[in-house]
Amino acid sequence: MGGVALFATVLLLLAPVAVPTSADETKTMTDEQLLERFKAAVRNKRELGGWTRGDSVCQFPGAGCVGSRLSSLSLAGVPLDVDFRAIAGTLLRLGGVQTVSLRGANVTGSLADASGGRWRCGHTLAQLDLSGNGALLRGHVADAAVLAGACGGLRELNLSRNALVGFDWKDDGYTSAAGFARLHVLDLSYNKIAGDLGWMVGSFSNCSRMESLDLSCNVISGEVAPGVLSRCNALVSLDLSNNHLTGAFPLDILGLASLSYLNLSFNNFSGRLPAGDELAAGLPRLARLSLSSNYFSGFLPDSTGALAELKLLDLSSNELSGAFTVVSLPEHRHLQA
Repeated sequence: MGGVALFATVLLLLAPVAVPTSADETKTMTDEQLLERFKAAVRNKRELGGWTRGDSVCQFPGAGCVGSRLSSLSLAGVPLDVDFRAIAGTLLRLGGVQTVSLRGANVTGSLADASGGRWRCGHTLAQLDLSGNGALLRGHVADAAVLAGACGGLRELNLSRNALVGFDWKDDGYTSAAGFARLHVLDLSYNKIAGDLGWMVGSFSNCSRMESLDLSCNVISGEVAPGVLSRCNALVSLDLSNNHLTGAFPLDILGLASLSYLNLSFNNFSGRLPAGDELAAGLPRLARLSLSSNYFSGFLPDSTGALAELKLLDLSSNELSGAFTVVSLPEHRHLQA
């Protein structure tokens, strides 16, 4: 009997610590208790030093405080080896935290692991960085949208350099992507998102607050259909480079009057470019434009002089001919065709 009791005790000690994933379980927990639960879920505990419950939350590794109140947490580059489900149930619930960074922190699992629960982020969380976890962090674009929707105050979400994939936009679940509606900054670059951009019709049906969107370095294909970007009229930065996009220059872009940075390079776009006066009328604030390494043909835009803010223009490695009106380019810093 003694051996059985000892065996049972060992099993109990080795059992993983339960981590709350629902709002009901965590809504009454203090930041100190949430940090304790998080540390218990981290497999590489030595990276969190000797912090224990009873220590100030401001002594937790990577903590930033205003007075005695926790306001930010950065564990970027710390090889924690922790499942995303544990993060959703603890760090994202911290009461007064505005910024959480787990960039390159060996976050594992899938964003979908927490999407089925009733958990919600702390109401002050505005910036979340889960980038740079490589193949360890998986999920779909729809899971990222559910995450954004669960964090009502979130304005910046960085999920770049992970292993996210796309999904069939015709699936009933794609409408969940409305969670992106509150975001100002979304970075999904350097993932494995494939398929066309049809899912954006649902996910960006209300993207009037979005200022920066980066989908570069994925495997997105097909044409940028009308209506995909037209509602994102606050965009300042748009990067669709290094994909497999096809078709003509997306005319929706000419309605993005706030756009300052546009990168469509290293795709398979083709056909004629808009005339210089069309570019100037539609994109009056454009400062940096890269359309290199595509299959655009015909003549170069006859004049870019009306693009008063333009500082960089790269049209190299296309099938264009002609020349710029030199008199219109006296203040342009870097032009390549």
